[in-house]
Amino acid sequence: DKGGKLGIGFDESTGLVTESSIACVGFLGPDGVFRCPRFETILESTTLRRGLELIDEQIESGGGITGVDSTSLTDVTLDHVREAVEVIFFGGGAATPITEIDYGNGTGMQRVGGGGVGPLCTYLVSAFEADMRGMHHSDNFLDEIPYDLYEKLIFMKKERS
Repeated sequence: DKGGKLGIGFDESTGLVTESSIACVGFLGPDGVFRCPRFETILESTTLRRGLELIDEQIESGGGITGVDSTSLTDVTLDHVREAVEVIFFGGGAATPITEIDYGNGTGMQRVGGGGVGPLCTYLVSAFEADMRGMHHSDNFLDEIPYDLYEKLIFMKKERS
């Protein structure tokens, strides 16, 4: 009714940001810390967990991502949301930039950071795509698929019929 598309949850009893109805969310602060709500307060997301691994691997390798110094699963406050230079949804094996937010203060939709896709989200979109294509150097995300077992099962079913 008021132009919103997907809300980001806020727990008034704790004063903390939670998650969206369909995705986890992270906030890059001007201090270079990428903050996401602790898994004790939201549903744990494999996409968010993988995103944090990808960011940390890039930082540790020295490749760096402009404006990103570290990641943190922590309490996220409305102040973190208001000062964020990037806001990113995580879900379905992908990262999605959030470029506008209604902070609920009567000013309507406001741009996040510069209002476009930032360097962190640009990196994550590319890194998730590489993961899905099996091109990322990390093996901890991909599992071998025993296709020969499936072929044997199909063969056994055909023999029975």
